[in-house]
Amino acid sequence: MLLPELHPEEREIFKDADINILWNNYHNNQSIITAHILIMLYTGMRPGELLTIKKSNVNLSEQYLTGGIKTKKGKNRKIIIPDKIMLLIKFLMQQNSSELLTPYSLDNDFYDAWIDKRKELLLNDKLVPYCCRYNKTN
Repeated sequence: MLLPELHPEEREIFKDADINILWNNYHNNQSIITAHILIMLYTGMRPGELLTIKKSNVNLSEQYLTGGIKTKKGKNRKIIIPDKIMLLIKFLMQQNSSELLTPYSLDNDFYDAWIDKRKELLLNDKLVPYCCRYNKTN
C-alpha cells in the first residue's frame, strides 16, 4: 500500500515593505523582538537556534557567531553576521545579564512577543518567525 504524497506547506515570506516596517520599528523603539526577527531574516537562523546562542559564541571582531541545531552538519557552524545587522547583535549583547544573546527564557515568551509585535505593526498573521528562513535577505 502506498502512502499519500506529502505536500510541504508553503511558507509566507516577508515582503520588502514588511522588512522596512521592522527596521523602522527597531530604529524608533529598539524593540528586542524586532531585532531578533531581523537577525533571523538576515542569517536564516531558526528561532530555536537564535534562542540558544551564547554571548560567548559571538565574535564581533570577525563578524560571525557559532551556533546551530537540528542536524550534525548544522550544529556548531559559523554563521556570518552581515554588516547590516551588526548593530542588532551589539544591541542584544547589552540587553541582559544572561549568558544567552536572547532574554527569552522560554520559546513561548519569544513567540508571544512576536505575535504581539506582529499585531502592533499590522503585519500578515501568516508571518511566523520560521518564515525568516525562506526570505531573500539571507
